Amino acid sequence: MFAYVFDDSVQVGGGKPRVVLNPVERAFQFKGIKVVPVPVLHGKLTIFGYRIGRFAYITDCSQIPPSSMELLTDLELLILGVLRFRKHPTHFNLDEGLRTVAALKPKRAVFTHLCHDFKHSDSRHWLPEGVELGFDGEQIEVTDE
Repeated sequence: MFAYVFDDSVQVGGGKPRVVLNPVERAFQFKGIKVVPVPVLHGKLTIFGYRIGRFAYITDCSQIPPSSMELLTDLELLILGVLRFRKHPTHFNLDEGLRTVAALKPKRAVFTHLCHDFKHSDSRHWLPEGVELGFDGEQIEVTDE
């Protein structure tokens, strides 16, 4: 839709964003911290989640291939996108998210990318211990160890 942004032509009057593309092909360092891309599926499209130390951020995901599950072992914290209760073609639903958490066994899991189906006040009744719903503006401190 905005292909002109990536065109090398000069735009008179300015207003054209300056974009620097950094293709992700393997683990990389960002400010001295190792970041490991984790291939996951968003429907049929392969995208990346990321692992930093014992923390992983996986959202906009409908499936995690077995080879990527291997990259997500021994986590302190997993932030996982779980959109709603019923099935969705490009996002985990609650059951899929809970199965993923059960398989990976992180010490703590926070579900994000939530729709309005979820009520935080009721979640303690149907979420297992160590799993919680994230909320807007939440800040979680993580380390790269």
